[in-house]
Amino acid sequence: MKNFINIAFTVILVAVVGYFAFIKEPKPTIPSQPKLKTVTYEDLSRTPQCLNAEGERIINSNEEYDRIIQLNPESAPGCKDFKRPAIDFSQKTLLAKSVISSGCTNNFGKEVYVDDDNKKIIYEIDFSTLGQCEALVHSDNWISIDKVPNSYKVEFSLKLKKI
Repeated sequence: MKNFINIAFTVILVAVVGYFAFIKEPKPTIPSQPKLKTVTYEDLSRTPQCLNAEGERIINSNEEYDRIIQLNPESAPGCKDFKRPAIDFSQKTLLAKSVISSGCTNNFGKEVYVDDDNKKIIYEIDFSTLGQCEALVHSDNWISIDKVPNSYKVEFSLKLKKI
């Protein structure tokens, strides 16, 4: 009787282990994330404040480009002899995102992505400041990228981190 119980227990244990070893749990369905590709860009942020972003700008023509030049030398002292960067708008789009903050030390990181599935360009700016200085920091974060197709929209993203 003791042997019978041992054999029965062993058979049941093997059956249970075998059952769970071969059963496959269905994998949870995870919604697909958009596939983002990195876009190369030319950083034009070192231009003086003669180009005025005033928030966010998407410039696709010389006419739009002309409208953002500040021509009043009194309000922007370095603009009298300013030579704007040459942009071929048949090939390029100019983007800007104005950021104003404070801090003793500041750092900007920029990335641009294309999401072809959702037909959008994402311009992402990571801005970190260190310290409690009262001086304001202003940057318009101008960049030039390959021409944005008319069917795409541009999304600006600012990630601000105060340390």
